[in-house]
Amino acid sequence: MVTSGRRGSWFSRGKLLLTGEYVVLKGAAALALPVKFGQGLEWWGDRSARKLEWDTFVKGEKWFSAVFTVSGDGYAVESSSDATRAGFIVKILNAAARLTHERLPAGRAESSVGFDMGWGLGSSSTLISNIAWLFDVNPFALHFMVSEGSGYDIACARSDMPLVYRLEDSRPLDGRPLQDDRPPDESPVRNDSRKDGPRPDGPPPPGRTAEAGGATDAEKDDEHGEDRIGDSPMPVYRHISFNPPFSGDLYFAYTGRKQDSAGSVAGFLSGAGAEKSVPDNVLGRISEITAAVTEVTDADSFVGLLEEHDRLIGSLTGALHPREGVFAGFPGYVKPLGAWGGDFVLVTWKEGYGRLKNLLEQKGIDVVLPWDKIIYNAVERE
Repeated sequence: MVTSGRRGSWFSRGKLLLTGEYVVLKGAAALALPVKFGQGLEWWGDRSARKLEWDTFVKGEKWFSAVFTVSGDGYAVESSSDATRAGFIVKILNAAARLTHERLPAGRAESSVGFDMGWGLGSSSTLISNIAWLFDVNPFALHFMVSEGSGYDIACARSDMPLVYRLEDSRPLDGRPLQDDRPPDESPVRNDSRKDGPRPDGPPPPGRTAEAGGATDAEKDDEHGEDRIGDSPMPVYRHISFNPPFSGDLYFAYTGRKQDSAGSVAGFLSGAGAEKSVPDNVLGRISEITAAVTEVTDADSFVGLLEEHDRLIGSLTGALHPREGVFAGFPGYVKPLGAWGGDFVLVTWKEGYGRLKNLLEQKGIDVVLPWDKIIYNAVERE
Protein backbone atom coordinates (compact mmCIF):
# COMPACT_ATOMS: atom_id res chain seq x y z
CA MET A 1 0.00 0.00 0.00
CA VAL A 2 1.34 3.42 -0.99
CA THR A 3 1.42 5.70 2.03
CA SER A 4 3.52 8.74 1.16
CA GLY A 5 1.28 10.24 -1.51
CA ARG A 6 4.30 11.19 -3.64
CA ARG A 7 3.59 10.82 -7.34
CA GLY A 8 5.10 11.15 -10.80
CA SER A 9 3.39 11.11 -14.20
CA TRP A 10 5.08 10.89 -17.60
CA PHE A 11 4.27 10.17 -21.25
CA SER A 12 6.51 9.10 -24.16
CA ARG A 13 5.56 8.94 -27.83
CA GLY A 14 5.94 6.07 -30.24
CA LYS A 15 7.86 6.38 -33.52
CA LEU A 16 8.23 5.55 -37.18
CA LEU A 17 11.46 5.78 -39.21
CA LEU A 18 10.96 7.08 -42.75
CA THR A 19 14.57 7.13 -43.99
CA GLY A 20 17.98 5.92 -42.84
CA GLU A 21 16.94 2.53 -41.52
CA TYR A 22 19.93 0.33 -40.67
CA VAL A 23 22.53 2.89 -41.82
CA VAL A 24 21.57 5.35 -39.07
CA LEU A 25 23.68 2.99 -36.95
CA LYS A 26 26.66 3.95 -39.12
CA GLY A 27 26.20 7.72 -38.96
CA ALA A 28 23.77 8.40 -41.81
CA ALA A 29 21.08 11.01 -41.21
CA ALA A 30 17.60 9.59 -40.73
CA LEU A 31 14.12 11.13 -40.82
CA ALA A 32 12.17 10.06 -37.72
CA LEU A 33 8.49 10.69 -37.03
CA PRO A 34 6.90 10.75 -33.56
CA VAL A 35 3.38 9.36 -33.53
CA LYS A 36 0.22 10.24 -31.66
CA PHE A 37 0.22 6.92 -29.80
CA GLY A 38 2.50 6.32 -26.85
CA GLN A 39 3.01 4.94 -23.36
CA GLY A 40 2.29 6.63 -20.06
CA LEU A 41 3.73 5.87 -16.64
CA GLU A 42 2.17 6.72 -13.28
CA TRP A 43 4.19 6.24 -10.11
CA TRP A 44 3.12 6.48 -6.48
CA GLY A 45 6.14 6.55 -4.19
CA ASP A 46 6.34 4.99 -0.74
CA ARG A 47 9.34 5.91 1.41
CA SER A 48 8.85 2.88 3.66
CA ALA A 49 8.43 0.32 0.86
CA ARG A 50 11.05 -2.18 -0.25
CA LYS A 51 9.07 -3.32 -3.27
CA LEU A 52 7.94 -1.85 -6.57
CA GLU A 53 4.57 -3.19 -7.68
CA TRP A 54 4.22 -2.93 -11.45
CA ASP A 55 1.19 -3.28 -13.76
CA THR A 56 1.14 -2.73 -17.52
CA PHE A 57 -2.11 -2.00 -19.35
CA VAL A 58 -2.47 -2.18 -23.13
CA LYS A 59 -5.36 -0.17 -24.56
CA GLY A 60 -7.05 -0.29 -21.15
CA GLU A 61 -6.67 -4.03 -20.51
CA LYS A 62 -4.21 -5.44 -17.97
CA TRP A 63 -1.42 -7.10 -19.91
CA PHE A 64 1.31 -7.75 -17.37
CA SER A 65 1.98 -7.53 -13.64
CA ALA A 66 5.03 -8.03 -11.45
CA VAL A 67 6.49 -7.30 -8.04
CA PHE A 68 10.14 -6.24 -7.84
CA THR A 69 12.07 -6.19 -4.58
CA VAL A 70 14.20 -3.09 -4.02
CA SER A 71 17.47 -3.06 -2.12
CA GLY A 72 20.87 -1.43 -2.12
CA ASP A 73 21.86 -3.93 -4.80
CA GLY A 74 19.08 -2.82 -7.14
CA TYR A 75 15.95 -4.68 -8.24
CA ALA A 76 15.01 -8.36 -8.40
CA VAL A 77 11.89 -10.12 -9.63
CA GLU A 78 9.83 -11.45 -6.75
CA SER A 79 6.83 -12.55 -8.83
CA SER A 80 5.39 -11.87 -12.28
CA SER A 81 2.79 -12.93 -14.80
CA ASP A 82 5.49 -13.35 -17.46
CA ALA A 83 9.12 -14.08 -16.62
CA THR A 84 10.54 -12.79 -19.92
CA ARG A 85 8.76 -9.44 -19.69
CA ALA A 86 9.69 -9.09 -16.03
CA GLY A 87 13.32 -9.79 -16.90
CA PHE A 88 13.33 -7.04 -19.51
CA ILE A 89 11.84 -4.47 -17.12
CA VAL A 90 14.21 -5.37 -14.28
CA LYS A 91 17.15 -5.06 -16.69
CA ILE A 92 16.11 -1.46 -17.45
CA LEU A 93 15.44 -0.69 -13.78
CA ASN A 94 18.87 -1.93 -12.74
CA ALA A 95 20.58 -0.01 -15.53
CA ALA A 96 18.78 3.15 -14.41
CA ALA A 97 19.80 2.42 -10.82
CA ARG A 98 23.44 2.48 -11.91
CA LEU A 99 22.98 5.94 -13.40
CA THR A 100 21.20 7.67 -10.54
CA HIS A 101 22.55 9.18 -7.33
CA GLU A 102 19.06 9.35 -5.85
CA ARG A 103 17.07 6.85 -3.83
CA LEU A 104 15.63 4.01 -5.88
CA PRO A 105 11.90 4.23 -6.68
CA ALA A 106 9.63 1.97 -4.63
CA GLY A 107 5.87 1.87 -4.24
CA ARG A 108 3.55 1.32 -7.19
CA ALA A 109 3.85 1.93 -10.96
CA GLU A 110 1.26 1.64 -13.71
CA SER A 111 2.32 1.70 -17.34
CA SER A 112 -0.35 2.34 -19.99
CA VAL A 113 0.34 1.53 -23.66
CA GLY A 114 -2.02 3.21 -26.10
CA PHE A 115 -1.28 1.06 -29.15
CA ASP A 116 -1.28 -2.59 -30.13
CA MET A 117 1.94 -4.20 -28.87
CA GLY A 118 2.43 -5.91 -32.23
CA TRP A 119 2.54 -2.67 -34.21
CA GLY A 120 6.22 -1.96 -33.63
CA LEU A 121 5.65 1.67 -32.65
CA GLY A 122 8.11 1.59 -29.76
CA SER A 123 6.81 -0.30 -26.75
CA SER A 124 10.43 -0.74 -25.58
CA SER A 125 11.69 2.77 -26.33
CA THR A 126 8.73 4.47 -24.67
CA LEU A 127 9.25 2.26 -21.62
CA ILE A 128 12.96 3.16 -21.46
CA SER A 129 12.12 6.86 -21.80
CA ASN A 130 9.54 6.68 -19.01
CA ILE A 131 11.85 4.77 -16.68
CA ALA A 132 14.55 7.38 -17.35
CA TRP A 133 12.05 10.02 -16.23
CA LEU A 134 11.17 7.97 -13.16
CA PHE A 135 14.85 7.89 -12.16
CA ASP A 136 15.55 11.41 -13.49
CA VAL A 137 18.44 10.24 -15.69
CA ASN A 138 19.52 10.78 -19.28
CA PRO A 139 17.30 8.58 -21.51
CA PHE A 140 20.04 8.10 -24.12
CA ALA A 141 22.53 6.94 -21.52
CA LEU A 142 19.94 4.43 -20.30
CA HIS A 143 19.08 3.35 -23.85
CA PHE A 144 22.68 2.59 -24.81
CA MET A 145 23.11 0.51 -21.65
CA VAL A 146 20.31 -1.88 -22.62
CA SER A 147 20.08 -1.66 -26.43
CA GLU A 148 22.23 -1.72 -29.57
CA GLY A 149 19.75 0.50 -31.42
CA SER A 150 20.56 3.99 -32.70
CA GLY A 151 18.40 5.80 -30.16
CA TYR A 152 16.25 7.65 -32.72
CA ASP A 153 13.21 6.15 -31.01
CA ILE A 154 14.27 7.74 -27.71
CA ALA A 155 14.45 11.11 -29.45
CA CYS A 156 10.95 10.57 -30.84
CA ALA A 157 9.66 9.52 -27.42
CA ARG A 158 10.18 13.05 -26.11
CA SER A 159 9.64 15.07 -29.28
CA ASP A 160 6.61 17.04 -30.39
CA MET A 161 7.88 17.33 -33.98
CA PRO A 162 9.54 15.17 -36.66
CA LEU A 163 13.32 15.23 -36.53
CA VAL A 164 16.46 14.51 -38.52
CA TYR A 165 18.65 12.23 -36.41
CA ARG A 166 22.23 11.00 -36.67
CA LEU A 167 25.00 9.57 -34.49
CA GLU A 168 28.40 11.14 -34.01
CA ASP A 169 31.58 9.33 -32.92
CA SER A 170 31.52 7.47 -29.64
CA ARG A 171 32.13 9.48 -26.48
CA PRO A 172 31.25 9.10 -22.80
CA LEU A 173 27.63 9.77 -21.82
CA ASP A 174 26.86 10.40 -18.18
CA GLY A 175 23.61 9.63 -16.41
CA ARG A 176 22.54 13.17 -15.64
CA PRO A 177 19.04 14.19 -16.80
CA LEU A 178 18.71 16.25 -19.95
CA GLN A 179 18.81 20.00 -19.43
CA ASP A 180 16.33 22.47 -20.90
CA ASP A 181 19.09 24.93 -21.79
CA ARG A 182 20.77 22.63 -24.32
CA PRO A 183 20.63 23.98 -27.91
CA PRO A 184 17.47 22.37 -29.35
CA ASP A 185 18.93 21.65 -32.79
CA GLU A 186 22.25 20.08 -31.78
CA SER A 187 21.54 18.02 -28.69
CA PRO A 188 19.21 15.40 -27.20
CA VAL A 189 15.52 16.25 -26.95
CA ARG A 190 14.18 19.01 -24.80
CA ASN A 191 12.21 18.28 -21.66
CA ASP A 192 9.29 20.49 -22.66
CA SER A 193 6.77 17.62 -22.62
CA ARG A 194 7.78 16.40 -19.19
CA LYS A 195 5.30 16.28 -16.33
CA ASP A 196 7.63 16.61 -13.38
CA GLY A 197 7.21 14.40 -10.36
CA PRO A 198 9.10 14.41 -7.08
CA ARG A 199 12.40 12.66 -6.55
CA PRO A 200 11.80 8.92 -6.07
CA ASP A 201 11.51 7.45 -2.59
CA GLY A 202 13.08 4.14 -1.67
CA PRO A 203 16.41 2.53 -0.83
CA PRO A 204 19.66 4.21 -1.86
CA PRO A 205 21.06 3.26 -5.28
CA PRO A 206 23.59 0.44 -5.56
CA GLY A 207 26.95 1.33 -4.03
CA ARG A 208 25.66 4.29 -2.02
CA THR A 209 25.34 4.27 1.74
CA ALA A 210 22.08 5.29 3.36
CA GLU A 211 23.66 8.32 5.06
CA ALA A 212 23.02 11.64 3.40
CA GLY A 213 25.90 12.59 1.13
CA GLY A 214 27.53 9.16 1.24
CA ALA A 215 29.72 8.76 -1.83
CA THR A 216 30.16 5.65 -3.95
CA ASP A 217 33.61 4.39 -4.87
CA ALA A 218 32.96 5.55 -8.44
CA GLU A 219 32.16 9.04 -7.22
CA LYS A 220 35.34 9.15 -5.14
CA ASP A 221 37.30 8.27 -8.27
CA ASP A 222 35.51 10.95 -10.33
CA GLU A 223 35.96 14.50 -9.12
CA HIS A 224 32.63 15.49 -10.69
CA GLY A 225 30.74 12.62 -9.10
CA GLU A 226 29.36 11.42 -12.45
CA ASP A 227 28.53 7.80 -13.25
CA ARG A 228 30.04 7.06 -16.65
CA ILE A 229 28.79 4.25 -18.84
CA GLY A 230 31.76 4.14 -21.18
CA ASP A 231 31.88 5.27 -24.79
CA SER A 232 28.52 5.55 -26.52
CA PRO A 233 27.44 7.21 -29.77
CA MET A 234 26.39 10.82 -29.33
CA PRO A 235 22.88 11.57 -30.66
CA VAL A 236 22.64 14.80 -32.65
CA TYR A 237 19.41 15.95 -34.23
CA ARG A 238 17.22 18.86 -35.21
CA HIS A 239 13.47 19.23 -35.05
CA ILE A 240 11.66 20.07 -38.27
CA SER A 241 8.12 20.91 -39.29
CA PHE A 242 7.61 18.06 -41.73
CA ASN A 243 4.01 17.94 -42.93
CA PRO A 244 4.27 17.77 -46.73
CA PRO A 245 1.55 19.39 -48.84
CA PHE A 246 0.71 15.96 -50.30
CA SER A 247 0.31 14.29 -46.89
CA GLY A 248 -3.31 13.59 -47.81
CA ASP A 249 -1.94 10.98 -50.23
CA LEU A 250 0.19 9.26 -47.58
CA TYR A 251 -1.05 6.32 -45.49
CA PHE A 252 0.43 3.88 -43.01
CA ALA A 253 -0.54 0.22 -43.25
CA TYR A 254 0.27 -2.48 -40.71
CA THR A 255 1.44 -5.62 -42.45
CA GLY A 256 0.32 -7.93 -39.63
CA ARG A 257 3.86 -9.19 -39.05
CA LYS A 258 5.71 -8.00 -35.94
CA GLN A 259 9.37 -7.38 -36.71
CA ASP A 260 12.04 -8.03 -34.08
CA SER A 261 13.87 -4.69 -34.17
CA ALA A 262 16.60 -5.81 -31.77
CA GLY A 263 17.25 -8.90 -33.87
CA SER A 264 17.34 -6.85 -37.06
CA VAL A 265 19.84 -4.43 -35.55
CA ALA A 266 22.04 -7.27 -34.30
CA GLY A 267 21.90 -8.96 -37.69
CA PHE A 268 22.89 -5.80 -39.52
CA LEU A 269 25.76 -5.02 -37.16
CA SER A 270 27.17 -8.53 -37.41
CA GLY A 271 26.43 -9.13 -41.08
CA ALA A 272 25.87 -6.62 -43.86
CA GLY A 273 26.60 -3.74 -41.53
CA ALA A 274 29.94 -5.01 -40.27
CA GLU A 275 32.84 -2.60 -40.16
CA LYS A 276 33.87 -1.08 -43.52
CA SER A 277 31.01 -2.76 -45.39
CA VAL A 278 29.01 0.46 -45.84
CA PRO A 279 30.81 2.79 -48.24
CA ASP A 280 31.05 6.43 -47.20
CA ASN A 281 29.46 7.54 -50.47
CA VAL A 282 26.39 5.43 -49.69
CA LEU A 283 26.10 6.88 -46.19
CA GLY A 284 26.51 10.35 -47.68
CA ARG A 285 23.87 9.76 -50.32
CA ILE A 286 21.37 8.44 -47.76
CA SER A 287 21.92 11.61 -45.72
CA GLU A 288 21.40 13.73 -48.85
CA ILE A 289 18.14 11.91 -49.60
CA THR A 290 16.98 12.44 -46.04
CA ALA A 291 17.59 16.16 -46.35
CA ALA A 292 15.88 16.32 -49.75
CA VAL A 293 12.81 14.45 -48.51
CA THR A 294 12.26 17.07 -45.80
CA GLU A 295 12.06 19.82 -48.45
CA VAL A 296 10.23 18.16 -51.34
CA THR A 297 6.89 19.70 -52.32
CA ASP A 298 5.38 17.20 -54.77
CA ALA A 299 4.49 13.54 -54.38
CA ASP A 300 6.29 12.33 -57.52
CA SER A 301 9.64 13.77 -56.41
CA PHE A 302 9.04 12.33 -52.94
CA VAL A 303 8.50 8.85 -54.38
CA GLY A 304 11.54 9.16 -56.62
CA LEU A 305 13.77 9.93 -53.66
CA LEU A 306 12.39 7.03 -51.63
CA GLU A 307 12.84 4.61 -54.54
CA GLU A 308 16.54 5.53 -54.77
CA HIS A 309 16.84 5.27 -50.99
CA ASP A 310 15.34 1.77 -50.93
CA ARG A 311 17.59 0.55 -53.74
CA LEU A 312 20.62 1.58 -51.69
CA ILE A 313 19.32 -0.04 -48.49
CA GLY A 314 18.34 -3.19 -50.32
CA SER A 315 21.79 -3.52 -51.87
CA LEU A 316 23.34 -3.36 -48.39
CA THR A 317 21.02 -5.70 -46.54
CA GLY A 318 19.68 -8.08 -49.16
CA ALA A 319 16.31 -7.73 -47.42
CA LEU A 320 13.09 -8.38 -49.33
CA HIS A 321 11.21 -5.21 -50.28
CA PRO A 322 7.43 -5.23 -49.64
CA ARG A 323 6.85 -4.82 -53.41
CA GLU A 324 8.37 -8.26 -53.83
CA GLY A 325 6.04 -9.77 -51.25
CA VAL A 326 2.51 -9.00 -50.16
CA PHE A 327 2.47 -5.69 -52.09
CA ALA A 328 3.52 -7.22 -55.41
CA GLY A 329 1.59 -5.51 -58.19
CA PHE A 330 0.31 -2.74 -55.95
CA PRO A 331 -0.16 0.43 -58.08
CA GLY A 332 1.12 2.88 -55.43
CA TYR A 333 4.58 3.11 -53.92
CA VAL A 334 5.26 1.21 -50.69
CA LYS A 335 8.07 2.21 -48.33
CA PRO A 336 9.25 -0.12 -45.53
CA LEU A 337 9.66 1.73 -42.25
CA GLY A 338 12.43 0.73 -39.87
CA ALA A 339 13.51 -2.91 -40.06
CA TRP A 340 12.28 -4.42 -43.31
CA GLY A 341 9.91 -7.36 -43.29
CA GLY A 342 7.13 -6.35 -40.92
CA ASP A 343 5.39 -3.70 -38.86
CA PHE A 344 4.17 -0.60 -40.72
CA VAL A 345 4.80 0.52 -44.28
CA LEU A 346 4.18 3.90 -45.87
CA VAL A 347 1.82 3.81 -48.85
CA THR A 348 1.45 6.57 -51.44
CA TRP A 349 -2.03 6.63 -52.90
CA LYS A 350 -4.01 9.34 -54.74
CA GLU A 351 -7.40 7.69 -55.17
CA GLY A 352 -8.94 8.03 -51.72
CA TYR A 353 -8.92 6.22 -48.41
CA GLY A 354 -11.96 4.03 -49.06
CA ARG A 355 -10.61 2.45 -52.22
CA LEU A 356 -7.17 1.94 -50.66
CA LYS A 357 -8.63 0.23 -47.61
CA ASN A 358 -10.72 -2.12 -49.75
CA LEU A 359 -7.71 -2.98 -51.90
CA LEU A 360 -5.48 -3.71 -48.91
CA GLU A 361 -8.16 -5.75 -47.14
CA GLN A 362 -8.01 -8.11 -50.13
CA LYS A 363 -4.35 -8.59 -49.24
CA GLY A 364 -5.22 -9.34 -45.60
CA ILE A 365 -4.27 -5.89 -44.30
CA ASP A 366 -6.97 -4.23 -42.24
CA VAL A 367 -5.07 -1.51 -40.33
CA VAL A 368 -4.70 1.52 -42.61
CA LEU A 369 -4.18 4.97 -41.07
CA PRO A 370 -4.05 8.32 -42.91
CA TRP A 371 -1.04 10.54 -42.20
CA ASP A 372 -2.92 12.95 -39.95
CA LYS A 373 -4.33 10.11 -37.82
CA ILE A 374 -0.94 8.81 -36.72
CA ILE A 375 1.90 11.36 -37.21
CA TYR A 376 2.31 13.91 -34.42
CA ASN A 377 3.45 17.41 -35.35
CA ALA A 378 2.77 20.23 -32.92
CA VAL A 379 3.48 22.82 -35.66
CA GLU A 380 0.68 22.95 -38.19
CA ARG A 381 1.45 23.45 -41.87
CA GLU A 382 0.85 27.06 -42.86
